[in-house]
Parts: sequence; structure tokens; C-alpha cells
Amino acid sequence: MTMPDSNKQSGMKDEILAGEYVLGALPPDVHEQLTRRIRQDRSFALMVSRWQANLQQVAFEEQATHTAYAGKLQTQTAAIAMMQARQHATKRLTLAYLWNSVRFWRAIAFGAIFFAVLLSFMN
Repeated sequence: MTMPDSNKQSGMKDEILAGEYVLGALPPDVHEQLTRRIRQDRSFALMVSRWQANLQQVAFEEQATHTAYAGKLQTQTAAIAMMQARQHATKRLTLAYLWNSVRFWRAIAFGAIFFAVLLSFMN
């Protein structure tokens, strides 16, 4: 059975109104009119409930995606913090190693003596 064009257009209009009602994209006066219509028109109420169920599923999937992204972001942030801590510790370790290194101080002493002898020959 085919529907006349006016009924198709009316059904499409109702579908759009139901979606906008659920999204909250309607002005307050139109929203109030549709709230009254939901109480009286069973088919329109079913459209609205279908829209609510569909959008609730989308919202749930988006929340799951957001939660997964937030968890991944926390993991990446923790990994970056650990790498930075290691780099900082390596720098401190390098400075401590040089400060406590006998070879380093011998090289400095040898260089200072060489420089002093060089200066004494220049005068």
C-alpha cells in the first residue's frame, strides 16, 4: 500500500520534529506544544522514544570513546613524565659521575699544569 505524498511529507516532518525535540533544538513554545502532543499522539510518542533510544546509544558510545581516550592520554602523560624523570636523573648522574671521577680531575690537573707551563714559556 502506498501513502499519498502529503502523508509522507507529514511523516517526514514528524520525524524531524521528534529528532529536534530530543536534541532540544526547538524554541520553548514549540517544545511545550510537542510535549502535549506526545501525551496525546501515540505514534509521535513512539517516534520520540525511538529517537531517544538511538541518541542514547550514540551518547553511550561517545562516552566510552571519551573514556578510552582519556585513559590513553593518562598513560601517555605518565610515560612522558617517566621519560623526563629518567633524563633528569641521567643528567644528575652524569654530573655526579664527573665530580667523583678521578680521571676527570687528573685531566683537569694535567691541563692546568700544561697551561701554566705554556704561559711560563711565553713570558
